[in-house]
Amino acid sequence: MEYGCKRKTVVITGGTSGIGLAAARAFWLDGAAVSILGRDRVRGMKALAAIVGVADPEAAVFPGAAASGETFTAAEGLVLKQGTRDFPAANKIALARLRFIKADVTKQTDCRTAAVIAAHYGNNRIDILVNSAGIYEEKQIWQVTMADYNRIMDVNLKGTLMMIQACHPFLVPMGEAGTAEGPDGKRTPKEKPDRCIVNIASDAGIGGNYGCPVYCASKGAVVSLTKALALDLAPDVRVNCAWIRRWWRNS
Repeated sequence: MEYGCKRKTVVITGGTSGIGLAAARAFWLDGAAVSILGRDRVRGMKALAAIVGVADPEAAVFPGAAASGETFTAAEGLVLKQGTRDFPAANKIALARLRFIKADVTKQTDCRTAAVIAAHYGNNRIDILVNSAGIYEEKQIWQVTMADYNRIMDVNLKGTLMMIQACHPFLVPMGEAGTAEGPDGKRTPKEKPDRCIVNIASDAGIGGNYGCPVYCASKGAVVSLTKALALDLAPDVRVNCAWIRRWWRNS
């Protein structure tokens, strides 16, 4: 099934695990050029291997420059250790569409650098930004330290805000609409580029949950930020939340 993401440029924070990793694979399989952001190169390498379909990502290695680079693609040295049989069923062109960028979303410089790198390899544009980097931690309110609060808020809220700031110049269509010549030789307005931001939120940000007040507060702030930016960035960029619901069951 195709979702219309072919030739789109996608940036995903927290793309080395969980929701971000799953989203990256879906976008990549649909033909998008995907940049996943993470703080750890080794996890980034394993994530690229998992996305392209290596059954055992632990067996994949990135020799040479890719191992120390700030950014590299799945095409730059993805090999398997001796003795493994599986290898991703993708050609070099497809592998080159998948990139890891080392970045910490709590650092503004990292956010800006990552946005510039992703846009550079996307013809100076970013079509989709997915803010998936997040921390979930359970602590009662009397157990929460300021270090706990800052760590969760810095990633879940500040990281989301700073990535949007960094990617905004490449998200807003600038003179891209124009006109196109039709079959009859007449020029008609082109369809306006479709750009969007997806922030990973949670039902905890609306109704709250037991034992994780700071996480709930951070996701509630992400929901409000999304609503505000949906107004501020319209009609150039759509801004939405993806709701994540956690289920518990007593055994």
